[in-house]
Amino acid sequence: MDLMKKISLQMSLLMGVTMSLVLSLVGTLWGARQNFTLKTWLISFVISLVISLIIGFIVPMKKVSDAACAKANTSPNAMKGKLLSSLISDLIYTPVISIIMTIVMQGGARRSLEAQIAAGQAPAEAIAGMQAALEHMPPMPIAIISSIVICFVVAFIVIFFIQPVYLNALMKKNGLM
Repeated sequence: MDLMKKISLQMSLLMGVTMSLVLSLVGTLWGARQNFTLKTWLISFVISLVISLIIGFIVPMKKVSDAACAKANTSPNAMKGKLLSSLISDLIYTPVISIIMTIVMQGGARRSLEAQIAAGQAPAEAIAGMQAALEHMPPMPIAIISSIVICFVVAFIVIFFIQPVYLNALMKKNGLM
């Protein structure tokens, strides 16, 4: 394996873990609000990580970013190039992760609440609370759109600031700096 391919794979792994960590935390906090649990976040993180790694190993981000920078007549190292590369990465990762995670997590929460209500084994107050929670869940399209918007902003900021740090560390680690 050539050195640039190795660095690209390392970068995909680091960014996949970082973006999954951040987006699963933001998504869980945003979606669950008062009902945040470590278990929910860990499930979200693992699913998000799998999605991120699949995207990272399929999409040659450096090639895509470099091609976009060339079309925009800018260097990948210039501020315009870094902004463009961050935007491209954000456009590729965030919608896919946000849509899948919202469907999985909200769908799971809805099914869980419905099953608990149907079982009727909880105290009446708890069932009333579960019914209220179901009524206050936004429709799936609204949940997806709001998730994409908030995660898009957060992901862009994280990508813009973290990607160069990781790249410099990997270049040093692999003897290129």
